[in-house]
Amino acid sequence: MPRRKPPPDELVLDDPRALRALAHPARTAVVDELYQGNVRTASELATLTGLTPSAMSYHLRALEKWGIVRRATSSGDARERPWEASAKGLTIMSASASPAASDAVAGLYLDRLRRDLDAWRRREDDEPEPWRQIATINRGFPRLTAEEARELSEAVLQTVDRFSQVRDLRERRPDTRPVSFFFAVVPVHPDDEIAD
Repeated sequence: MPRRKPPPDELVLDDPRALRALAHPARTAVVDELYQGNVRTASELATLTGLTPSAMSYHLRALEKWGIVRRATSSGDARERPWEASAKGLTIMSASASPAASDAVAGLYLDRLRRDLDAWRRREDDEPEPWRQIATINRGFPRLTAEEARELSEAVLQTVDRFSQVRDLRERRPDTRPVSFFFAVVPVHPDDEIAD
C-alpha cells in the first residue's frame, strides 16, 4: 500500500524547529481554533487563551514564520487584522531530531483531548441521542507487522481525509459540530509489552 499523500491543502510539519514553535499551550489553542475554519483577531485569540493582545501577537508571528497561520483579509476595521489557518488541515510528523518538541506537542494535544472528554462527560446526559451514541474511546494492542501497522495508519488517515473533504470548515450547518479526535500508532518495544 503506498504511503498516504497528504491532501494539497494540508500543511505537514516535520521540521523540528516548527514543532518547537508549536510546543506552547497558547499556540496549540490558536491552532485548534483557527484550524476549525474560524477567523479571529489577535484580541479575540488573546481572550481565548488568557494572554494580552501583545503577547498573542508575538505567538501569532511565531506561528506565521512557519506557515502555520496567516493574516486573513480584513473585513472592516483595519486596526484589527484577523488571522486564519494557512491550510485546511495540519499533520504533525514525529521528528526524531527533536524528541523533546515532539513530546511537548503530543502532551499538549493529549491534555486537550482529556479536557474535551471531561467536558463531554459533564454534559453527555443532556445531549441528543445520536451524539451520545457516537462518542467513543477505543484502545487496543493488535499484534501487527511493521507493514500492517503502516497500512492501519494510512487507512485511518485516508478515512479522516475523506470526511474532512465533505464540506468547507467554515460551513456552519445546524446539524454539524466539530468532532475532536486524536489518532496515534505507537510501536511497543518487546521489553515494554503489556501482559496479554
